[in-house]
Amino acid sequence: MFLKFLENTGDKTILSVKEGFSFIFFVFESILNILNPFSYNKTMFKNLVLEIYESSIKRFLSFLFLAVVLGSILILIAMIFAIRFNLVEQIGVLLISFIVNEFSPIFTTLFFIFVYGLSIQEKTKLESLNDKNDILNLYNAKLVNCIFLVPLMSFLFATLMILSACVVSIFFLDFSLETYKNLIINSIALENIFILLIKSSVSSLLIMLVPIFYANKLRQFNKNINVASSLKIFIIMLIILLSIELASILIVY
Repeated sequence: MFLKFLENTGDKTILSVKEGFSFIFFVFESILNILNPFSYNKTMFKNLVLEIYESSIKRFLSFLFLAVVLGSILILIAMIFAIRFNLVEQIGVLLISFIVNEFSPIFTTLFFIFVYGLSIQEKTKLESLNDKNDILNLYNAKLVNCIFLVPLMSFLFATLMILSACVVSIFFLDFSLETYKNLIINSIALENIFILLIKSSVSSLLIMLVPIFYANKLRQFNKNINVASSLKIFIIMLIILLSIELASILIVY
């Protein structure tokens, strides 16, 4: 019984390691395809326009609602925490760190995962193509969309959160508009914007590669993405997101 358990554990470990190396190879292969100028054709740009519409314009109101409501709640908690622990002098730095460096990239990427990357429509689109060129055009469109659109959405999310924090600070914490404006201006730096853009771009690219990788893998065995594989994909996405977040904290702080 124990030997059987060890054997099964060993087999699963070997399969996981092989799958991990396959994914890393797939990441490099996909990045090379993105950098290849011959990958950009009329079909790819048509797919890119559709991807931009599906991932942002179609869901823009939901995104705004999430940014304003969630931003207000989180910022109120952060500001109360700063005041309670006598960190008023550092409140500007804390707000920028929370909003720009952490909350905006994380929640924008999570929004992207839930409403776009794991949607039924996107799964069907990944599974329905058979022609190699059509598949490559769709993959490239999705990845280029992630690299450029998600950072812009994160920047918008951060802007909306800063505006929400302004409302919260004026109506709930008795800050003046001038005080809040000076607090933000004196605390924000180009480094914060750079971190937001890089983290959003890297996170969204790697996370979007996960469902593409598994859709491509399952296609080779004539299988579709089912509930079990969807759960596995989602867990791997979260692990990658948390790993990137941990790495960024270690590097930045």
